[in-house]
Amino acid sequence: MSYRGFDGELERRIKTPWKILEMISLLPALIYRVLLPLLLGCVVICDRYVLDTLVALSYFLKESTLVSSISANLLIKLIPKNSLLIYLDADADIILRRKRDEPLAEHLIEFYKKAYSDILRKSGLVAITIDTSMATVEDVQKTVLRLLRLRLLCG
Repeated sequence: MSYRGFDGELERRIKTPWKILEMISLLPALIYRVLLPLLLGCVVICDRYVLDTLVALSYFLKESTLVSSISANLLIKLIPKNSLLIYLDADADIILRRKRDEPLAEHLIEFYKKAYSDILRKSGLVAITIDTSMATVEDVQKTVLRLLRLRLLCG
C-alpha cells in the first residue's frame, strides 16, 4: 500500500490547525536551543532552521504564500540580527544525483529554491550563497568555517 496523503476534505479541514501547531512547536526549540544559549554568550550553529521549516511546511500544505504570511514573518523576526545565513545551492540534477536514496523530485527542489528566494527577498534577510555544484564536501566545509571565523572576528 502506498501513501497518498489525506483526502481533499480532510486535508482542507486540518490545514490551518496543522500550520498553527507546527509554528507554535518551533517556539520552545527556538527559545531553548537558540535564543537562550545566545544570551549566555554561546555561538549557535543551526542546520535547517526557521526558514527551512517554513519552506517545508509551505510545500507539504501546498500553500506557497505561507512563506510570506504574518506568522512566517513573526518567526523570521526571531532570527537574531547578527546571524550568518548560508544557503548551499546546486543544480537540481546534481542534487538528485547526490541524494539518490531520498524521495526527491526536480519539482520539489525547484519549489524549495523559489521559496527560499522569496523568503530572503521579502524579509530583507541576507544569505551568503555557496554553489556546491562543483565543490567537494571538504571545500564547502572549509568555506563555511572561513565565513564563520570572519563573522566571529569582525562581529
